[in-house]
Amino acid sequence: MAAMSESSDVALEFGAEDDQNATTVNSSRKIYHKLYIFLHFAFRCAAIIVYLICEIAITSDPPPFIISFLIILILLAVDFWIVKNVTGRILAGLRWWNHVDELGKSTWYFESRKKTDPIKIIPFESQLFWIALIIAPTLWLGFIFFSIIKMNIRWLIVCSIALGLQGANLYGFIRCRSGGGGGTAGLTQSMRNFIGGQIVKQTADSFTRLPTQE
Repeated sequence: MAAMSESSDVALEFGAEDDQNATTVNSSRKIYHKLYIFLHFAFRCAAIIVYLICEIAITSDPPPFIISFLIILILLAVDFWIVKNVTGRILAGLRWWNHVDELGKSTWYFESRKKTDPIKIIPFESQLFWIALIIAPTLWLGFIFFSIIKMNIRWLIVCSIALGLQGANLYGFIRCRSGGGGGTAGLTQSMRNFIGGQIVKQTADSFTRLPTQE
């Protein structure tokens, strides 16, 4: 059984980087890492678009389904690698990985960027990172329900693989944000704090913008 381990990095609570960078990073909605934002959205959106097109167009011919299955699988695999190893680190300051020692013991690490790190996280880019990370698995979960209703076993397999890959990234980064430990209760409390904080923040922002719009 794989052992869970926290890194020496300081774990961030949900929404913590928004607060710690508020005085050092411009709070505007300007995107500084355009390439990384594009990569973060591109392959997962492409996989969903290809699925929707092929699910509607392909009925019973095995060869076209196999081709579309391979295309979607490649897009999902590339997305998994990019999000796990590139955009998660650049856009959110988070990383999770696995190490197997010489004795065959597998250890999982869930890391977050240190508060003393001179490279700061852009709050708006972090929000975009989490939006894509959460919405995509939610859509695939919905596709699974539709496949079950339609009794389409082939596309059910495709959707299950997609949910597994993108759900793994979501779970890994949530563990990073909650400190890599604390169990389900810790994750739930962190998510509640994050959602509540975002609601208050967005409400406050809407009131502060009103005078400038008049």
